[in-house]
Amino acid sequence: MHPAIRDGWIVVVEPAAPLTPGEFVMIALADGRQLISELLYERADSVSVIAINGDQRTSIHRSDIKSIHAIGPLIPPSRWKAA
Repeated sequence: MHPAIRDGWIVVVEPAAPLTPGEFVMIALADGRQLISELLYERADSVSVIAINGDQRTSIHRSDIKSIHAIGPLIPPSRWKAA
C-alpha cells in the first residue's frame, strides 16, 4: 500500500459513504482476503480497481466480493499518538 498508506497509519472505513471512482475502497473478498485499492469504475457484474502503488489493475466479479466500502481519512501517526 506504500506510498499512500504507511505502517502505523489509521485507515478509516466508512460503510455508509458512497463509492467514488478515483478514491480508495476496502474490499472483502469471498475467499477471506481483504484489500485496499483505488476504485476505477463499477459495472453491474464487476468492479475495476488499481493497486495503491499503481502496479496492478484488476477487475473483480461481484460474486467474488463479500463487501466493498469507501475509505475516509488516512490518519498519520503524528495525529493519533499521545505526546
